[in-house]
Amino acid sequence: MLDLKFIRQNSELVKDGSRARGVDVDVDKILLLDKQLLEDKHKLEQLNSERKTLAKGKADPAQGKKIKQQIKKLEVDLKDIQTKLNELLLAIPNLALKDVPVGDESDNRVLKSVGEPTQFSFEPKDYLTIAGEGINIEQAARVAGSRFNYLAGDIAWLQYALVDYVFSILKKHDFIPLITPILLRSEAIRASGKLDAAGDDGIKDMYYLENDDLFLIGTAEQSIGPYHMDQIIDVEKLPLRYFAYTPSFRREAGSYGKDTKGILRVHQFDKIEMYVFTNAEESMAELDKLVNVEEEIVSSLKLPYQVVSLATQDMAFQSAKTIDIEVWVPSQNKYREIMSASTCTDWQARRLNTRYKDPATGKNEFVHTLNATAVAMGRMIIAIIENYQKADGTFTIPKALKKYI
Repeated sequence: MLDLKFIRQNSELVKDGSRARGVDVDVDKILLLDKQLLEDKHKLEQLNSERKTLAKGKADPAQGKKIKQQIKKLEVDLKDIQTKLNELLLAIPNLALKDVPVGDESDNRVLKSVGEPTQFSFEPKDYLTIAGEGINIEQAARVAGSRFNYLAGDIAWLQYALVDYVFSILKKHDFIPLITPILLRSEAIRASGKLDAAGDDGIKDMYYLENDDLFLIGTAEQSIGPYHMDQIIDVEKLPLRYFAYTPSFRREAGSYGKDTKGILRVHQFDKIEMYVFTNAEESMAELDKLVNVEEEIVSSLKLPYQVVSLATQDMAFQSAKTIDIEVWVPSQNKYREIMSASTCTDWQARRLNTRYKDPATGKNEFVHTLNATAVAMGRMIIAIIENYQKADGTFTIPKALKKYI
């Protein structure tokens, strides 16, 4: 959520920034409601003051009744205006930072490439052919429907090895492990920005348990963020770096016809997510650190990859800047996203009401939040199988993982 004071002082910037994100925001209506809200609050203060004055003297009962009715009506009006204003404020995406490319997916900018695309002396196969019964989507479809899978045998061992290996890297970098709920109330999910995202990136992509009013998380970003909801964090503890290994659930509402077979785009997958709480001054340094950790993981597995800065309309609703890691997939002859790192500035923190006390001013300030993928299991498994395949239709594993299997 953007600061209302910031919107008042930078209305054209908010309009332009929202358009760059591909979101239509009625900033003029926000300012109109804001003005009306302030005026009505002033009227309410005057009426309450007048009522107190009348109560001290010999008040005219009719006049007292009239003021009481005016106050009651004004309180109802104020509540209605506040509700409408909040709805519009929640519909504003985070504004992109100045160095973010403007445009859609086609405007994403490759920052660097590491390693050459894997070459083979034979015709490379796709991961499903190589894995065989290790990835069983047919049986999963019988018991759960499309876009689910069973992992078995060596493929399951590969996932467990990845978990142990990535845990060891995150421990080395002093990340704090969390085990989180995977079912959250709407106010906790809303804080991440997911429920208010436009189009198919919003509530349509969430699994919702209506009888319990609970949402299944689409990423641990949504469950780690509320860990400090409505709290003031000791500034001496910043930055706080967490990680969590959770299942993630997505309807993939906007991906009809895309990657329908296999484990690249599924309704349920396992992921290790990193999440950081910090101050504004250290925010960009923490984003660089998250990207460095991601690169350490993928480069140590000897996978060819590229680093990409996402354009304004390709970023998530809550992000101010997003850096993707894309890995080479031989069967598709192209790079595919495998990791993502984002700064959400103070946008999520305003919704979470997570703050710290600035020692220089003594004022409570909103923290900055950042999130990043340590490993999305399905996509990493695809990358390893395909890049480490052999002519006989089997595959080896990266040297870094051998001690974990």
